[in-house]
Amino acid sequence: MDGTNPNRPREITFRHAILRKFTTWMLGLTGVFIGITWLAIGDADVTEIAGGLILQILALVPIGWFIWQHLEGQIDLKRFFRGSHSSIPLLHLILLVILILLVSYGLDILMLDLVNTWNTAFVEDVLEVEILSADQSAGINILTFILAVVMAPLMEELVFRGLILQRLMVKYGPTSAIWASSLLFGLLHFDALFSASLFGVVMCLFFLKTKNLWVPIFVHWTNNATVLGLDFWMQSKQLKTLDALDQYSWFALILIVAIPASIYLIRKWWPANDCLLPYEISNIEAP
Repeated sequence: MDGTNPNRPREITFRHAILRKFTTWMLGLTGVFIGITWLAIGDADVTEIAGGLILQILALVPIGWFIWQHLEGQIDLKRFFRGSHSSIPLLHLILLVILILLVSYGLDILMLDLVNTWNTAFVEDVLEVEILSADQSAGINILTFILAVVMAPLMEELVFRGLILQRLMVKYGPTSAIWASSLLFGLLHFDALFSASLFGVVMCLFFLKTKNLWVPIFVHWTNNATVLGLDFWMQSKQLKTLDALDQYSWFALILIVAIPASIYLIRKWWPANDCLLPYEISNIEAP
């Protein structure tokens, strides 16, 4: 059942089956991309680094869909970015970003500790993943950084907050839309399901609060850059081991303070059932 006001006309862009069009585009181009990659590589062994880069490049496909829809006049990309970021004071935004990073990192450590009690092999595999590495060429590291820190957040915010959140808001209302889109976002980051889902909820609230997709994109950039920086530093100090993980278990204690603060933020910013889409408000406010 639609949780929004049925008497208010809704933005036509998100009333039609836009998600089905997007899914069809993704399946089609993904198949083409995989086919071209297979023809180019053939039976050659694909290294873990090359495989990771292929997946990162594949993640750029959704951006192509948004550009195509914009050029066709189906979506006005400018209306994702017309809201005012000043609705959140800069100092508050900085503090909130720090809070999100603490919660995400604390949850990841806590979950790895819990999983380690029955599946040590999985935790070892997670810890062995090297996103940036001194053993890779500078060019590969730079390309990985650009794809993971710059392009992936841009794509994910357009898809999960710009498209999925707003489409589901029209169909089911904001509460269901926030949780569903955030859970899908968490499933995409399955090795960090809980922290990624919570991160997705907060990004939804940032977008609905400011009506400007640049705000969650900026926070997402900051998060990914911090994660890559910490990952590279821990590799250089040989801290990505099971023994080192035990030393960082105290970090989970931060959650005692950080989680209640996050719950307070979520409750304070949670939208009303009849709230307008950011895309709608941008249309109203446009000159």
